[in-house]
Amino acid sequence: MGIIIWLSYIIFGIILVLLLHYIEKKYNLNKFQSICFSVIYMMILAGLASRFGFSRFNENIFLIFVFELVFKMIYVTYFLEKDFFDKREGNVSYSVILIIISYIVNIEFINKVDQVFLKGEDFRIILWFMAFLFLFQFFKNKDQYLHSNKEYILPEKEKIVMMYAKLKSQHLEETSSYDKDLAYVLYSIMIFNNYRRPEIYRTMDNILFKINGKSKNLGIMQVKSNKFITDSESIDIVYKKLVKLREKQKTKKININNIIDNYDKENSKYVKTIYDYISKI
Repeated sequence: MGIIIWLSYIIFGIILVLLLHYIEKKYNLNKFQSICFSVIYMMILAGLASRFGFSRFNENIFLIFVFELVFKMIYVTYFLEKDFFDKREGNVSYSVILIIISYIVNIEFINKVDQVFLKGEDFRIILWFMAFLFLFQFFKNKDQYLHSNKEYILPEKEKIVMMYAKLKSQHLEETSSYDKDLAYVLYSIMIFNNYRRPEIYRTMDNILFKINGKSKNLGIMQVKSNKFITDSESIDIVYKKLVKLREKQKTKKININNIIDNYDKENSKYVKTIYDYISKI
């Protein structure tokens, strides 16, 4: 296998990791749906390769998913700072099943036909029918995925504390004058948003925003904005909101749970958990 083909597998593996992360975040996919999308992705690449005469690329195209496993392991471990091998996440079993399925499709289907795209053979018609049926059902019910509440599995306490220490050192200058109690709430929100929307994806959001200018969540605090804002600006915006929520409380003693609930009711349980961890350091 030529070096160009190997590099192609690596590149398409990286693209798949980013593509799946975006789709999973946007539509809240389950593991089965992710596998279906991955196989369809491979079939499209194989179809294009066979159509343009790059048949050698298809001989071991399933290796894309081997590289996808490697890069996903790196991404989850170092960028999301999560345990890739956590059984609750099911990353290992998902990757093993995907590689097995893609290998079977590669050997029994892709390598046995001259053209992967529909040309009349029974097996291809059946396989593509299933693919189109899946996509139809998915996009028919996409609103269900868009508006469903996603359940997050937070990292262990030690990792959250490490995230807090890292973020506090990065943003100490702009938060040093903040109220101590509200600062803990602020960092709890910051840790959660940084966890679910890492810096690499926020950078992509910034690029897309500068291209199309559409309102979206920006900055480390994920503030909905019609204009471009930096991480520091998003922190300042959220802190001012927290101050207003505190001012609405008529009691002398601050009610942290009430502030967190009023700021983000949907994700309040995660923010409260993080607050409990870092406020007791």
